[in-house]
Amino acid sequence: MKSTDEVKFTLRLPREICDKLDYIASYWGRTRAGEIHWALRQHIKAFEDEMGKIELEENT
Repeated sequence: MKSTDEVKFTLRLPREICDKLDYIASYWGRTRAGEIHWALRQHIKAFEDEMGKIELEENT
């Protein structure tokens, strides 16, 4: 991924969810950010499997 393609944002979570996320990430040998990336990719894949591929317009 090019750095120009990267979007940074702040995510606020309840402490319990954050702690559980850290536990799961550690179990699978991932960082918190890595676990979030994995979960989001899985969510997008599940959506596209059910609803069809999301086609995005190219930004020029």
